Amino acid sequence: MKVFSFLKWTPFVLLLSLAPFRLLTASAQSTEGEPILTEKQLKGKNIFMQRCSLCHLPKVLKQTYQPVGPILERLEDDPAAEEAAREFILKGSANMPGFQYTLDRSEVDALIAYLEGLR
Repeated sequence: MKVFSFLKWTPFVLLLSLAPFRLLTASAQSTEGEPILTEKQLKGKNIFMQRCSLCHLPKVLKQTYQPVGPILERLEDDPAAEEAAREFILKGSANMPGFQYTLDRSEVDALIAYLEGLR
């Protein structure tokens, strides 16, 4: 009985696991009004989609959950704002895990470059 239950949900799980990939491939191409991402920003977007999107993106499909964290907006191109964002990403908070042990400096730099490019 449990095997049949698993098989019933497999297509749904596969669809959800491919949704972030679809967002990456669709938005990596330039469309009208959408800026072309640099290689560093694209790397940051990939990290964002893997590590941050579950909590910081609005509903993409007709899902019933609400985002846990705030919807992120463009990070100001200011050294103080960059340093504060870097500290927050690395250390985390009571509601967000820190990534100091899972992201290296270049990955955090790429993530910040992507956040600076958001509209």
